[in-house]
Amino acid sequence: MLGALLASSKKFLAFYQAERGKIGKEVHWAQDSSLPVGIDYRSTRLQTGMQVIRLRRVPAVASDAMKIAHELGHLLLDAEGFPATGAERQFETISSALNSMLHDPLVDSRLQIYGFDLWGEYQNELTETFRQLASSPAEPSGRVDRAHWAFNYAAKILDWELASHERGVSSNEFQSWFDSRYPAIAQEGQRLLALVREVGYDSPEKQTALFKEIIRRYRLDRLVFL
Repeated sequence: MLGALLASSKKFLAFYQAERGKIGKEVHWAQDSSLPVGIDYRSTRLQTGMQVIRLRRVPAVASDAMKIAHELGHLLLDAEGFPATGAERQFETISSALNSMLHDPLVDSRLQIYGFDLWGEYQNELTETFRQLASSPAEPSGRVDRAHWAFNYAAKILDWELASHERGVSSNEFQSWFDSRYPAIAQEGQRLLALVREVGYDSPEKQTALFKEIIRRYRLDRLVFL
């Protein structure tokens, strides 16, 4: 699964050699062509405790290096006791968005140490985000969909803050575009960001408190579980 990647990416090799042993459990790999559009990789912890990284295509190649390292980074957080929400398959997308919002900044800050290009990856993801939103001229009306969009909005802001820091970029293109196009969701996203910053998310205890409050605030207790 990873042989070609380990041989072709020095950054991934350095990351893998330094961090893989900290996960402490067997990692299972699976090809999954049913992943949502725009998602080519996803790490999943099954209720049995089994840890699986799903890929749309196998084997992994050099261009997958940062994404695969990112998914392994989620398993590192799990090994350190950071919580994560789960859901039945029909609600997996909103659960994943909630987890990503709080986990991704921590994972990516560690990838920076190994020289991975966070800004380049952010730009790639932004292109995909704009492509997906191009077909959505109006904000969603459903409660769960609006919560999902608010999670994604807050996540994009947190990702930008981390990726842009070393580049000295002061203007957030995504936020300006989104705020003018979907103002109500943006306002909700800003309230969510205020909560995230108030509580913090850099420890398992803080994340547990945040997840519980977000699940309560958005009435998701019947959809996702902690």
